[in-house]
Amino acid sequence: MIDESVFRASFRAVVRGVFIIIVLSLFKALTEHIPGAETAFGKLRFSDWLDILLTLGVVVILVRIFVPLKQVIAFYLSMLMKVGKIPGRDTLLGRIIALSQLLVLFVYLVVLYQYLVPVILQLNNAFLDWDKLKMILDIGSVLFGVYILVMLWREGDPVIEVITGGITDKVAGSSVKAAYRDCAKCGARNDLDAEFCTGCGTSLSQPAGGSSSVLSCPRCSAASPAGARFCQKCGMALQAAGS
Repeated sequence: MIDESVFRASFRAVVRGVFIIIVLSLFKALTEHIPGAETAFGKLRFSDWLDILLTLGVVVILVRIFVPLKQVIAFYLSMLMKVGKIPGRDTLLGRIIALSQLLVLFVYLVVLYQYLVPVILQLNNAFLDWDKLKMILDIGSVLFGVYILVMLWREGDPVIEVITGGITDKVAGSSVKAAYRDCAKCGARNDLDAEFCTGCGTSLSQPAGGSSSVLSCPRCSAASPAGARFCQKCGMALQAAGS
């Protein structure tokens, strides 16, 4: 399991980082409406330079919260899967941490493509004017996204197997309990409708000692489990009545 103190510190760092990113994004949305936005500074306007600066701020914050965000996701995944109760949990926890890192990378790829690529293209149009840059960025982003998806499948497959294995084991165990019953004498498994044990021949309607599996109350005729001392319906002493 991820240490709880580490999780708390990571969670606080992520919350602070997300708050700063939201503030920077709001400022980015207003860069075109500030006074002097159209003023030219070199080959770009003031609003363009401000937009680039704010975008770089978002990228810096994303880099700073990468590890904390990975820790937070790993903590929640391990809690969701109850890793502490699974055999070989250390190996599985390593898989979960790797899976969390890949999930963060995939989210970052999408976010950075939305934030950073327009800025890169803007600088390219102003200073380099390389017409193939957009195509290269798109191809690179797609290839990196495919790589992340492949690694997600590779790292996530054992985790999915553990989850589905636990579910199917519970379902299979419930089905076995519903479809069979065990002999009280030898423990052999028998069908529910069997009258005699296939292992020792004991009657399945009687306990191993041969007495009735239930006791009938002489006062109210209610059935109580074998070995009961008092009727579960009216409270009459059954042992004294049976002796």
